[in-house]
Amino acid sequence: MRTPFLVAGNTFVQMVGKGITAIATFIITILIARTYGSSGYGDYTKVITYVSVFYLLADFGVNAIAVGMFGDSAEKQKEVYTSVLVLRVAFSILLMFVALSILSLLPATSTSGDGFSSFVKLAIIFYLPTVLFQSIVISANALFQKQLRYDKSVLAAVIGSVTMLSSVFVLTRLSTFPLFLYPILLVGGAVQAGISLGLTSKFLTIPPDTITKLSHSAKTLFVRSLPLGITLVMNIVHFRADIFILTVMRTTQEVGVYGLATKFFEVPLTIPAFFINALYPVLVAAELEKNKARQEKLVCVSRYLLIASGTVIALAGIFLAPFISYIKDDFAASVLPFRILIALLPLFFLSNLYMWILITKKKNWLLVGIYGFAMLVNVSLNMLMIPRYGVIGAALVTGVSESVVLVLLWRAVGKIEEETVAVAVIPQKK
Repeated sequence: MRTPFLVAGNTFVQMVGKGITAIATFIITILIARTYGSSGYGDYTKVITYVSVFYLLADFGVNAIAVGMFGDSAEKQKEVYTSVLVLRVAFSILLMFVALSILSLLPATSTSGDGFSSFVKLAIIFYLPTVLFQSIVISANALFQKQLRYDKSVLAAVIGSVTMLSSVFVLTRLSTFPLFLYPILLVGGAVQAGISLGLTSKFLTIPPDTITKLSHSAKTLFVRSLPLGITLVMNIVHFRADIFILTVMRTTQEVGVYGLATKFFEVPLTIPAFFINALYPVLVAAELEKNKARQEKLVCVSRYLLIASGTVIALAGIFLAPFISYIKDDFAASVLPFRILIALLPLFFLSNLYMWILITKKKNWLLVGIYGFAMLVNVSLNMLMIPRYGVIGAALVTGVSESVVLVLLWRAVGKIEEETVAVAVIPQKK
């Protein structure tokens, strides 16, 4: 199959799957928001945001390295996939203990229930096992990405989402006690992890020298993924700092208002991620072949597609934003921050592409510097803006910090291309 059709086909499959899971997530969001209001949704946002930080830590950029290590032989793919899964499962269990340790240090306002209240901390404990489930899913996705078999990934995600939707629907019809929500949310994650594990079971192997081989592969994966892992950690802070600062400095209702706006904003953010997932193995192959013309064509087409799709979705989101208030009157205040965030969509689409170009070029440590600087900008501005302007300040800061990221990424990619051209035109000595 020709490369463009292969990338387009896998992107289409992911988008269809995401369409189904997005609808399920949309309905789940509405059910939770309508049942528990802005205050209850604020607590839900705190729980999900805190635990999702450890999702990203469990990722640690290992997949990007694993895709380049898999090779074409079945034996090599078995060895690397087993190493990825073992490393991730062990790391996720460690992260769960770390999450529990940090939990006791998080501040709460006992009189108002704002901040990280006792209820929020207990809900986080119930929800933490999803870190393990997510680790299994991410590990399986590395193999699906290498094989360009995202239909398997989509199958697991769709069944998991539908299961979660069914569970939440039953819960909100039978009981409005909010603490019951978090154990129920585990069901969908467990189902998705189980299906992912089943679909990759034939690639799990126990080689004769198990400990030596797995430990060597795991060490290689960890060392190579270290700069990308650090980048992801900084990106977590860059992208999630506003929720944490809102939690500490503003009311739970405001956290709920902003949490709903960001929830709807995050749905289209998966589109460039799916596109890049399909494009990345092709970019890696072109890089290994030193096929600069092919690389430039892929990047050029991708850039225009991402700008166009991001702009269309942003305009649609701005137009449809008032419908958020129909969920419940509490969320009328979510409309403006959502409009600000959705207008930024083309920036996020492009920065995703440029980040993965640098990863393809093995400039991972450069990403550390870029996202480290953006993190400092984001946290500093949020500390200044949120106490005074609340959710509007948080949304505006997101725009400023993402603009900083895009400019720095664009300049870094441009500099690399200039250096490549300069090297190519230097006359060789005889």
